[in-house]
Amino acid sequence: MNVERSRAGYCSGEFDLPTLVGLAIGSRNESSVGIFLKVEPNTLIWKGRREGDGSPVVYKMYRNRGCIGWIREGCFQFRVEREYQALSHLVRHGIRCSVPFFWTRGHDPEHGRYEILCMREIQQATALTELVSSGHQNAIDIGVLYVMVRHMHETGFYHGRLDLRNIVRGIDADGVSDYHIIDTPYAMIFPGSIAGTAMAWDDLRQLSGYVYRIWGTEVVRAGLIGYGLGKKESHKMMGILPRSGVPLLMRNLKRFYFGLRLRFFYKYEIF
Repeated sequence: MNVERSRAGYCSGEFDLPTLVGLAIGSRNESSVGIFLKVEPNTLIWKGRREGDGSPVVYKMYRNRGCIGWIREGCFQFRVEREYQALSHLVRHGIRCSVPFFWTRGHDPEHGRYEILCMREIQQATALTELVSSGHQNAIDIGVLYVMVRHMHETGFYHGRLDLRNIVRGIDADGVSDYHIIDTPYAMIFPGSIAGTAMAWDDLRQLSGYVYRIWGTEVVRAGLIGYGLGKKESHKMMGILPRSGVPLLMRNLKRFYFGLRLRFFYKYEIF
């Protein structure tokens, strides 16, 4: 596969696609291309080897994409293209994440219109939700998470789906065990720090809602102070956590609003 400079990270050429023949939806079976981690009607994730150097990688495929969305994304940005740029931004700023190698797209009789993102495999990666469900929630350092989120926001990065499902603990290429940000198709990159804006508040609300339900009030309060919120702002956040769930329509409207702010007036402070 060849990298095309016209769209950062895009690779053209033939690519070995997995087949789901005989594989049940929701299974984690092994195939000719690697081991499936996620099998859903519109999403596949599998572990394999990178073509060329054979390094361990993870592939994420969005499949059966609709025609209208495909045309729209072709004119602007494909979903995996946005995710590639978001993860590349984190890498440039020293924030641990699933390091992207390339993205590609195409059409296949089995998968329809598809997009694929190739990322370096995070060794021994465990989602924080898995640690919680297995009774190891005390092994998670919440203070470190909030400091990482503050660093992320200061680089202008808004995640958009920041919860414990999208943070994993694993070993990076340098052998260091740490927390890593993953799954960033909803991310936005602003031209300066978003700390103190509606975007940062939204990320904090999502993360703190999960932390509140598992660890309680005091752990959230300590995390928010470590993030850098003052007492007044922390008290305001604590007041909304018991009702922190947001309907899908409202989330989409917020994303549209943040997109406008990205283009016109992102500096407006709310706290």
